[in-house]
Order: sequence, then structure tokens, then C-alpha cells
Amino acid sequence: MTSSRLFEIIYILLEKKKVTAPELAERFEVSVRTIYRDIDALSSAGIPVYCTQGKGGGIGLLEDFVMDKSALTEEEQSQILLSLQCMAVTNHMDAKKLLSRLSSLFQKDDENWVYVDFSRWNPRGEKELFETLKEAILNREVVIFDYYNAKGEYSRREAEPMQLYFRGMDWYLTAFCKKSGEIRIFKLKRLKNLVKTEERFLRKDIRDMKTMPSLEEKKDMEVSVRAEKSLGFRVYDEFDPDWIREEKEAFYITFPCADEEWLYGWLLSFGPGLVVLGPKEVRSEMKRRLRLMAGQYEENI
Repeated sequence: MTSSRLFEIIYILLEKKKVTAPELAERFEVSVRTIYRDIDALSSAGIPVYCTQGKGGGIGLLEDFVMDKSALTEEEQSQILLSLQCMAVTNHMDAKKLLSRLSSLFQKDDENWVYVDFSRWNPRGEKELFETLKEAILNREVVIFDYYNAKGEYSRREAEPMQLYFRGMDWYLTAFCKKSGEIRIFKLKRLKNLVKTEERFLRKDIRDMKTMPSLEEKKDMEVSVRAEKSLGFRVYDEFDPDWIREEKEAFYITFPCADEEWLYGWLLSFGPGLVVLGPKEVRSEMKRRLRLMAGQYEENI
């Protein structure tokens, strides 16, 4: 505890420049006498800490004191702080605390040259899901949840959560699925009714896994579509620029994808401004679904 408190005192002095012994005593819930013993220990270890008496006095560090951080380059220090900034916006309290400490240690101001916003996690239910999974991973607790895959199929899963990560515009969970006996990747949007169990498991090291699943979708065909110019905002938002050929009257797009349920719902979401040109099987399936949808409105309600 003493060693931890000594390091904490150094971080506080780096950040606040000067504090009083009673302030430190209250923070660490120890006596003022103990704080002065800590200051003597720091001084004996070569830390240039000093005390001044009277009004405006207190405990401080010499102005030119910098903790040894030569193992990291300036660029590496900036990269570490950027990573912590990204973690901090997910309301990760440990990241915010560490960001403050390392900013003082590296003697770098918050430059704010980039801002990451995960505001989609603000809704209460989604934030609780994220926090529950984080706790389950850290505590090695088995979880149970309902899951809907890309084909719209429902299943009840029991899994050992391993890692949460963000890619593109979505959060994913890597977990060992007991049902399949394999490591699987689950999109958090499709994960419902999550509960932690009292069952514990031995953590598997992801780096040692030889058959880690990939987020890359199986792309077994190419789809060609024509989109009206009025859909330009979605075309450039949702398609790779290399797939787009812009003509005077419309956009012509050819893209690789998998023949899965999500594809048709996504294409239909563009409305009448998008027409599937091929392949024939996808065009036929689109016609079939449109006829079924139209039939729903032809019946008398």
C-alpha cells in the first residue's frame, strides 16, 4: 500500500504542482505524520520533492522534474494518450483516471485533435449491456443470451466472453460458444436478454487461438444495382468508392457480398430509387419479396 501511495503522491504533484499535507492525508485516509514520512521516503529515493511553510505553502516538485519515460518516443506517447481518449468516451472511468495521470507524466496537454463519439451507447439498455459484458469478461463469468444471426435465425447461447471490440460502426463480442464448441463473433445489436451466471471459466488467450473467426463476411457473389442520383448520400455512405461508377443519369454499383437474409432487407431500404440488375437469382428474390409486400396492402383490412 505504501508503494502505491508514493506513486500516487507523485502523480498528484505532477498534476496539481502543489498540495498541502492535510489534503493528502484526507485523500489517502492516513495521518499528516504518515504523509510527511512518505515525503521523506520520496526525497531519500531521489525525487526532488520539497515543502514550504506559511500562506500559500505546501508540498511540491521542482519545476524541471520529469519522471523517466525515455523508453517511449514522443509519437508513442501521443498514440497511448489517443487510445486512452477513445476508451474514455465510453465512460470507462479507469481510462479517464489513467489518461489524466499519463498526461501529467508525459507533460502533454490535451490537444483535442481528434474526437471519438460512441453516443449510440448512451441509451440506458445498450450501455448496461456493454457494462455487463465487460464485467463478465474481467470476472471470467459465463453468460447466457438470445441471439439472432444474419439469416434471422434465433438461438439461445451459453458462452465464455473473451473480448469486446469496435469495428466499422458496430460493437462485437468474441466468445467461446458452448453450443458450437468454437470461438464465435457476435454483433451486440443482435444480442438480447443477457444474464451473467455464477459459473466461472479459465480464460483462453486469443493470441493462442489458431482458428479465430473473422469479421470478414463470406462474399460468394457480386451484385449489380442502379441507383438514382437522389440516393447519392447513401451511395457514398454505404458503398466503397471503387465499386461506384457515376454516370450522368444514375449510379451503377457492383459489389461483393454474401447471399444472406440481411442483403434483401438492406436493398429494399433504398426504396424505388434502387434497382437490382443482377445476378438473376437476387433479382428474382427481390421480385418475390416485393409481390408479397404488395399483397399485404391489397387485402381488405
